[in-house]
Amino acid sequence: MCTAWKQLDPPRSLTQRERDVVRYLLEPDFPGAADLRKQAGLALVSGESGHCPTINFVVDREHSPRAAIRADVIVETTNKHRYDSDDWVELLLFLDNGWLSSLELVHYVNIPSELPAVTELEPPRVRV
Repeated sequence: MCTAWKQLDPPRSLTQRERDVVRYLLEPDFPGAADLRKQAGLALVSGESGHCPTINFVVDREHSPRAAIRADVIVETTNKHRYDSDDWVELLLFLDNGWLSSLELVHYVNIPSELPAVTELEPPRVRV
């Protein structure tokens, strides 16, 4: 888990890489996915780790629907070369009461400075 957390005031837009990864994680069809895709389109980054690319979201709750999902972790993936490398990471997309809350990068050896490209990721696994 990444530490040295900092809150952003004001929140910032997602970088292109962050946006690409969130879209990729939300590609599978599952109950509530359409609502989460709408949230992702309006999400901003409200906090970030100083050591790795883990981020917290703030979602425009007036202009996007709440997903009817009770799970906290809804989607996960790993990078493709996880067993062959010190660069093995997992990505976890978290919800808080139906709202996107964070994208966590879990590293096992090396701490990456940015999220992996979508082309480097295994297909997302839905946990709802």
